[in-house]
Amino acid sequence: NRGDEYRKVTIMRAAEGRYTIDRERNRYLVMSDGVRYEVDPGNPAFEDFNYDEYSIKLEEKLISQKDEEYQTRTTESLLAEGSVKARVELQWRLSIMLMVPIVVLMAVPLAKVNPRHGRYFKMLPAILMYLAYLSSLMAAKGAIEKGQLAEEVGILWTHGIFLAVAIMLNYWPQLQLNLSKKRVQKGEPINA
Repeated sequence: NRGDEYRKVTIMRAAEGRYTIDRERNRYLVMSDGVRYEVDPGNPAFEDFNYDEYSIKLEEKLISQKDEEYQTRTTESLLAEGSVKARVELQWRLSIMLMVPIVVLMAVPLAKVNPRHGRYFKMLPAILMYLAYLSSLMAAKGAIEKGQLAEEVGILWTHGIFLAVAIMLNYWPQLQLNLSKKRVQKGEPINA
């Protein structure tokens, strides 16, 4: 019965394993000197098959190796090449370094919470802000690589936006206090 065949669970054990790529760029897991067990759930009996070499196809095609190539190259070689993809990869590497202090600047005001709101009140906005930051960096990188955004615009403009948000978050309480003082001096109601 064909349905029973698909219920079986296959477990494989090997002395060693390695990845190989064929001419069509398909990736295989090649295992050597092992045993393949087939087990039918709920049945204590099992079948075992010894093998010298066993290959399993993992993916249809590999991701473009050109993209991977730029990610693994040294900064010096990227600077020497000067292609669009090399410059985008350099901007990405710089962006990750710039992101850290900007995220720290955003984290400080978001870490201050009112005891009545609980410890985790500002956690969700902080996580969403970080995800928006990272997503906008990745979108800018992808747009430049696809030619949808001018290379001159670059990825770095995203840092300017989030740096402005971080500065605003840090100085917002002080600005509110100054505005309240001015309103009191003018005789206006504070909550207006």
